Amino acid sequence: MRWPVVVFVCLAACASSELPPTQPAAPAGAVQPAAPVGAVQPASPRPVEATPVCLVEPEPAAPVVAAKRACPAIKKQVQGDLRPRLERAYRPTMDGARLESTYACDPVGALTELVFETGTGHGQGLALVRLRWQDGRLAGLRISRRGGPGKDGGRTDVERVVIEATDVDRVMPWLRGLLAVQLTEQVPHDSHGGAGYGSSGSWHGLLLVRDAAGHARERSYTGAGGEQLHSIPVAEITATLRPLVEALPWQSSTVDGEVRAFFVSRFLAAGPDRAAWWVKERMVMLAADVGTPALVPRLVALAQDIRVDASVQRTREHALTALAALAGFDARRDSQGTPVSAETAAAAYARACKP
Repeated sequence: MRWPVVVFVCLAACASSELPPTQPAAPAGAVQPAAPVGAVQPASPRPVEATPVCLVEPEPAAPVVAAKRACPAIKKQVQGDLRPRLERAYRPTMDGARLESTYACDPVGALTELVFETGTGHGQGLALVRLRWQDGRLAGLRISRRGGPGKDGGRTDVERVVIEATDVDRVMPWLRGLLAVQLTEQVPHDSHGGAGYGSSGSWHGLLLVRDAAGHARERSYTGAGGEQLHSIPVAEITATLRPLVEALPWQSSTVDGEVRAFFVSRFLAAGPDRAAWWVKERMVMLAADVGTPALVPRLVALAQDIRVDASVQRTREHALTALAALAGFDARRDSQGTPVSAETAAAAYARACKP
């Protein structure tokens, strides 16, 4: 009979299908036994670092300029007053050479705004000044950087003043003439050789005037004075305007939206794209204190500049400092707080802040 064999196979099959017994749960608070010595512990998953959210704003729109207006000539009296000043500053490059001056017309109407920039390379300073005419008075705003990237890192000052416009109005005809003058040097036909003039100290000067319709005229120079046909008018502007500005009763002020908007306009209009190396460094340092996220794309470009040049490298470091202040995150350190290289930080800003 085969019946017992069938029963035996069934019992074996049934036994093999039984589940292993469930282990009882450990009592609450019980200490789990330690893993055997030398056992490999499972690695903890490394947190994935998400790309930070970068704060970026669009650049402000350019000022709207109305249709062209009449362009009156600079008055003969103003030209006569300026001539001896220009000739005193002129140094002939050869025997018999002489200075010639001509004047373009002045397309700017009654002034509503004046912007004046001044600074020196060795002095580690840069000042951005704006004067606005309001009901016969002037409202002044000055942003200045004093001192370089030494131990104290320099400092940024913001100041304001409201004054009568009398003293500035008095010198405006000469300033407008200096904005319009064009200098040339006439040399004898039989002259040979020549001489150059300059100094070891670099300086920066800029004057911009604007009327209510947006018509503007600007003149600037940065250098050591060697290109005298270009530098002399700006040097005379600076010599005329700087003493008046310095004498104003400036009062310390806070950084607000108006301050930041003025600085951004100067950064974009006359900053790193056009500035000499030391002016560029000062502008980028100022950006950390009075800039806005509208400057982030341009700062990222400066941070990614890898040219082997001392000023370029300093500007990169200043740009990273400004980005840490404006972009919403500090890429100069990793998630553990460890400093990273400038290249790594710049790449992180480029990834997070790309358009």
